[in-house]
Amino acid sequence: MGAQKSSWGKPDIEIRKELESFLNLDSSLYGEIWRRTNAGDSDEVIQKSRGASTAGFIWNYRRYIQALLEADLPNSPSMLRETGVLFRKLLRSNDLGTATKSYLEDGLVEIELKITNRNLQTFEESEAIRKTEILEIESAVGIYVYSLMHYLRYPYDPSSGRSLMKVGKSDRDVVKRFREQTRTTALPEEPVLLRIYQPGDNSLDISTLEKKFHTLLEAADHDRSAARTGGTEWFLTSLRFLDEIANTLSLKISINDQISYG
Repeated sequence: MGAQKSSWGKPDIEIRKELESFLNLDSSLYGEIWRRTNAGDSDEVIQKSRGASTAGFIWNYRRYIQALLEADLPNSPSMLRETGVLFRKLLRSNDLGTATKSYLEDGLVEIELKITNRNLQTFEESEAIRKTEILEIESAVGIYVYSLMHYLRYPYDPSSGRSLMKVGKSDRDVVKRFREQTRTTALPEEPVLLRIYQPGDNSLDISTLEKKFHTLLEAADHDRSAARTGGTEWFLTSLRFLDEIANTLSLKISINDQISYG
């Protein structure tokens, strides 16, 4: 284990070629961001082409790709976990050579070592809670997404990044009610507000919007089956998927930028 840690570094030319070939053919957002960045597309062009309301996701994906190609890992535990999702995605490929797979496996060892750094975890958690309080004060009407740091650090499905998230509509008293529920249900830690999705106009009733989210989550099998003890609004899902729903519905996205999940 220690030898893996000390030997991991920038990939050689052949390994990098294999990694870049994967990205050139990848149909997911990793591949799209890689190809469009190489083509010289600006963040604004990429954002508009995807119908996204914010461009922050572009920087995140570039950072994951940088970690992959340069062995330059981020310091944020949440970004490290997302980087691990990319590494595991490549490891499932049958088109990579032994050396490239060893590079990815050694990278995952480094990622896990950094993720478990308690100082990094404590700082990220305190900043996430601070930003949660700022967002809650705004009392914006929309769809709120909460989770616990434990669920984010230890996803139910590490390969996809899916974990438990509470997805539900807000009204003026939603935060107060939710905080009361956390005390009565004895949640083990302070919930973190990750997203607020707001309609850009008044054409969508908030209850209808909530139903759309829940229907789409269940249709994609991001359902409530793993969260029955946590209430009906807890889903096994990811911010990446929720953001895609929001972008499809042309919603404004307010982000807790202390939690860098793709």
